[in-house]
Amino acid sequence: MTTETTRRALFGGAGLVALAAAVPAIAGARHALPQDARAAMPAVNPRLPRLIALRDRVEAECDRFDEEVEMPARRACWAEKEALPVEEAPPHREVATTYVNLFGETVRLSTARASSVASARQMVRDPQPSDMDHPDWRQARLELVALADERDAIIAAQTVRRKAREAKIDARHQVARLAARSLTLVDRSYALRSAAIAMPATSLADILTKLEFVDRVGCDGDPDFVLASITADVRRLTEEGR
Repeated sequence: MTTETTRRALFGGAGLVALAAAVPAIAGARHALPQDARAAMPAVNPRLPRLIALRDRVEAECDRFDEEVEMPARRACWAEKEALPVEEAPPHREVATTYVNLFGETVRLSTARASSVASARQMVRDPQPSDMDHPDWRQARLELVALADERDAIIAAQTVRRKAREAKIDARHQVARLAARSLTLVDRSYALRSAAIAMPATSLADILTKLEFVDRVGCDGDPDFVLASITADVRRLTEEGR
């Protein structure tokens, strides 16, 4: 993702385009000042860079955990699941009873035709009279529903066995525990990022530091929060300077 893409995601919305474009210029202005001018600027509140550094350490741990722990475990888990033996679905079956349709053709229903099974199930649920309503036609459908139910039960049992084997593999690779740890790290990083942005600025240097931080890490889809925090800083410092 490019820096420009990050800024659009961060500040998205026509009303914020100007601020998004101004971030690098504003954040870089401090470094363009003469040495004496930079020295005259108020120092950054030391709590802010410490908070940002802590967030960066947690984010680095997120990346390390993802690359070195969770993803290798998930890949191994997936490979083990792929190696499980596959139970073949039972073959489709035909009914014993046949009937002659409206075209004079002898029909023998099979579970292989999903539409036939659905039609037969509908007949069982709502046994209304039909143009083909004679004993063989109805009996064939009753047999088809029974065969389909039997086949579905076998497949369901196979699915249960498969899921049980996969659950044991998940437990062996501690997938749930690793996912929970990953989520904790992500939540911690997000909370620290939000805390740094929300920390009341005590000087322009704090605001510049925040803008540099935001431009670097983005806003995780919450531009309103960033804009509200920076705006509150500017208003507070402006009122204090009057």
